[in-house]
Amino acid sequence: MVERVKSKRRRMLDFVIDEISAVDRPSQSHARMSVMKRDDSPAAFDSFGEAVAAIAKAEGVSRIEAMSRIARTHPDLVKKHQAEYDDRIEKAAADAAQPRLMVKAIQTWNDRVGEVARRDGVGRTEAMSRARAEFPAVFKSYEEA
Repeated sequence: MVERVKSKRRRMLDFVIDEISAVDRPSQSHARMSVMKRDDSPAAFDSFGEAVAAIAKAEGVSRIEAMSRIARTHPDLVKKHQAEYDDRIEKAAADAAQPRLMVKAIQTWNDRVGEVARRDGVGRTEAMSRARAEFPAVFKSYEEA
């Protein structure tokens, strides 16, 4: 975008500089230029999601395109994000498996008590006492469940 200022002067407001070269004799010696630098790299962000949102907004691209750009330029940030995701999945899987382990421990204990009761011809209370002495590891798993 070019804006007319006074008679013949023009001021450039919206453009992207791809390269700056130093020269010994400038073609426009009277021209002035101001340059500001800013680190927009994803490494400057705390999380992958924050980086994606910032790049998408700054560059006017979709979130998917921002993810692609970050993956190409900062694979370490992507690896960190994937490792965090894998950790969350493993924790969720372990949490989901815990009730099954609890049920299995209780079921195993009840099976052992039933075996002792049938074998010795005693009631459940006495069978539990005997099973506790005969199967201490099974009883410990039952207690922990």
